[in-house]
Amino acid sequence: MAKTLDAIFSDFGGRAKTKLDNAAVSGAPEDQLRAPLEGLIYDLGEFLGLPRKHIAAVGETSLADLKTRPDYAVTLNAALVGFIEVKAPGKGADPRRFADRHDREQWDKLQTLPNLIYTDGNAFSLWRNGELEGSVIALDGDIESAGAKLTAPPGLPGLFADFFQWQPQPPKSAPALAELTARLCRLLVGEGFIDNVPPEVWQYEVSGKQVLVHWFSYRKQDRTRPVIGDRRPPSPLEKIQPDRWLADYTTELLNVLHVLGRLVALEPRQADLLTRICTAPLISADTLRDAGAFDVTRKARGGTADARQDALL
Repeated sequence: MAKTLDAIFSDFGGRAKTKLDNAAVSGAPEDQLRAPLEGLIYDLGEFLGLPRKHIAAVGETSLADLKTRPDYAVTLNAALVGFIEVKAPGKGADPRRFADRHDREQWDKLQTLPNLIYTDGNAFSLWRNGELEGSVIALDGDIESAGAKLTAPPGLPGLFADFFQWQPQPPKSAPALAELTARLCRLLVGEGFIDNVPPEVWQYEVSGKQVLVHWFSYRKQDRTRPVIGDRRPPSPLEKIQPDRWLADYTTELLNVLHVLGRLVALEPRQADLLTRICTAPLISADTLRDAGAFDVTRKARGGTADARQDALL
């Protein structure tokens, strides 16, 4: 039988206070909220009519494309529905107001997600592609001191219901589609970003080397490379480098992205040309000879003709 809403948050407050008050533990406060929060996720799901066994909260799920790890990825019936990011009590649940640099940089990445909950244990908020859904909902009581007396306003189950019931929404117009795909193809550069960079451009290789990774490697603050074998150590002049990202770098990067984009666009035509060449019938030496392909003047040859040339064909 599902718990009542009061019982759910009473249990959540009690478990959280026990963790946060434990003098023997010196971990980060947000880490102490993990176990109580997992229980809250399952209890609220059950309260909303979702079988507990169909819900899973997977910790520290890496988002390689965004280079970050939300605290939880939540699945329902083995299908991903969204993410939850946990902050230390007192930080709040509105990432737009975070003062810490790490938190701001993380929000720059996480705001591209279509279904994300932020919480510091005291408040909860739901975000869709960087936009706040509804309002930030605060609990009645302090997660660090209220214990079993912690209660929640009636609107909080609705926030979690929206979170669990999320479904991908197709863009309804060309501008909406452009905005969505721009976020999905975002190249992060320090604290900034460049939109509309397709994965094919980022992954483009020449001679086995990823072009953009190689380009960035020569513009890092620390560009020292290990000395291999008996190779002479690098010159001390190598240490004379800019101490910041230059405006010229941005111009160069945009030019590189433009060129790579055009190369990627040419690949289907190049592949078609190669296929037609490889599948076309071979041209015999006699056909080339009859067409005059071998009638090259001595001056053009740059030397005396070799009598063995014809034998090669």
